[in-house]
Amino acid sequence: MLNNMKLAVLVAVIVEIMAVPALHAQWTDNGIPLGTAGGGQEFPAITYDGTGGAVIAWVDTRSPVNADIYAQAVTADGAIRWFPIAMPVCKASGYQSNPMIIPDGAGGTIVAWQDSRGSTPDIYVQKLSVIGYIQWEANGVAICTGKTGLVIGGMVSDGAGGAIITWHDRRNFTNGIFAQRIASNGSVMWTANGVTVCSTGEHQQSPALATDGSGGAIIAWEDRRNGGYDIYGQRINASGAPQWTANGVPICDSGQNQTTAQVAEDGSGGAVIAWMDRRNTIDFDIFAQRVNASGVLQWGFGSAVGAWMGDQADCRLIHIGSGITIVTWVDKRAGVTSDIYAQKVDAAGANQWGFSGAAVCAAVGDQDNASIVPNGTGGAFISWDDERNGTTNSDVYAQNIGSDGTPSWTADGKQICGASGNQSATAISEDGANGMFVAWGDIRSGTVKAYSHRVDAAGDIPAATLLSFYTAEANGTDIRIDWTLSEIDEGVEFHIFRADGHGMVYVEIPAIDLIQEGLAFSFLDRNCKPGATYYYRVAYDFESERSTLFEAGPVTTPVTVLELHQNLPNPFNPSTDIAYYVPERSRVQLRVFDVKGSEIAVLVDESQAEGAYRVHWNGRYANGTEAASGIYFYRLRAGKKMLSKKMILLR
Repeated sequence: MLNNMKLAVLVAVIVEIMAVPALHAQWTDNGIPLGTAGGGQEFPAITYDGTGGAVIAWVDTRSPVNADIYAQAVTADGAIRWFPIAMPVCKASGYQSNPMIIPDGAGGTIVAWQDSRGSTPDIYVQKLSVIGYIQWEANGVAICTGKTGLVIGGMVSDGAGGAIITWHDRRNFTNGIFAQRIASNGSVMWTANGVTVCSTGEHQQSPALATDGSGGAIIAWEDRRNGGYDIYGQRINASGAPQWTANGVPICDSGQNQTTAQVAEDGSGGAVIAWMDRRNTIDFDIFAQRVNASGVLQWGFGSAVGAWMGDQADCRLIHIGSGITIVTWVDKRAGVTSDIYAQKVDAAGANQWGFSGAAVCAAVGDQDNASIVPNGTGGAFISWDDERNGTTNSDVYAQNIGSDGTPSWTADGKQICGASGNQSATAISEDGANGMFVAWGDIRSGTVKAYSHRVDAAGDIPAATLLSFYTAEANGTDIRIDWTLSEIDEGVEFHIFRADGHGMVYVEIPAIDLIQEGLAFSFLDRNCKPGATYYYRVAYDFESERSTLFEAGPVTTPVTVLELHQNLPNPFNPSTDIAYYVPERSRVQLRVFDVKGSEIAVLVDESQAEGAYRVHWNGRYANGTEAASGIYFYRLRAGKKMLSKKMILLR
């Protein structure tokens, strides 16, 4: 029998053999899709992988009965690193949701999520290797199971290749705060189902956490022990033991509601905690407090980070060094719409960007769901969902705020994605080169898909120089694709893939009509249906590796044949509509017959030009008499072509 070391080596070799060449992409306008499988891809979470790329996890509904967790890795130049359909993190029964992701410090990642495979909401966690293979138990290691009212709160690294996760649940009949640590090998380190951080018999909820720099974490939460909601905090060491007063120290208990705490490390074993606060008015402001490693408050009754007319809400914060913090939030000081603001707070709690913060985006429409990461130069990247271009759909925007609070990019932010449909649930990470990665849910194809992009410090999108130009458009009944390269190597072979938009599953089609003239290429897809919509992917093989050159679409072919549609409604009472399409000018007749073949009404009898038409039938004979309930036929004749369909009248 193989010993454990030999078995581990054998497994590693098998994994390497099984790894297939990655399907590559390149950054293009409006981002790149992260998976090619059908179904939806929602609520992405993203992290820097430590090697210039990023890993993104999301909720995936490719299964018709479950929602699973999948993940994908992307390199700095936009290459998809793992399988084109992405890597499964959890495919257990039930609904998996709310994924969170952090790096493991060794090129891999750790993903946690909320899980409904059992009778109660649970928490599971999984580790992925650098090539995307699961490292722990199939479908994840259980962190907490069998507890009612469980909601996952957050996850941070333990500094040793593992993670600390916090949540609230109702195991004691009211919400309490709990935490668990998992080691780099997948072993659960603390008490089964988590150590108690706070459980006073009153509601505690919505915990957030940050590392304490010593293998433990500082956790903050909303707390109702005094009636209204206050903010409390606790430090848990690497062994899971509370370090401060039992059930936590009050971070803010001003007598008015304080909610939605967020936490960032302070670099000295303590943390900065920010929250929404109603101490001054009926509106929420943003306040912050620094607590040291011993649980002692450093900023009096808290620092007013964002206090102005209207609500300031949904804050996020990061530590940028020497106890300095940048906080961003959604701000309604201008009226009913929301903007994005930010504030820099020094180690002593003093605001650095004016009393009320710096405007990140004050464009028309709502800006929501702000995310923030350090920009590497003393400022921050901030991204958000933006409705400035219409209230029905949002786009993805971002801004680079310098250390002095001055925006570095276009006023009110740079558009990262403005594709058709809705883009939302934006998440960002660092890129290791003073730029950022962005991920979001995107409905441009009709189904929500996970997309990603990268932007450098100057606000430019890194792009490969190989592709200079591409286009795809209908050419009569065919679709023509053209592209131009800046250079090409000998032996390159191109492959054309097509999807019809339903699930976006790409299938290779023969490239027999590919034409090359120098560095310019053309392909004519002659096997297209009239009135159909297609998406295309052009890939190339070079030195046994396949790479995606670009994706294009949607492209819709014109309807060029006579078409007769089913009447609507059907069955009907007392009337119905009949739609049809005429491909060229011709004499058109649309008539109604009973089951005996007798003509009872003529709806159209005239010359009509090419186009789509709709005709109303009132359910009566030509003489005005009501037709009885029954089956009828309608027949369309255009020139020498004829079509007919059945309809049902129910009086």
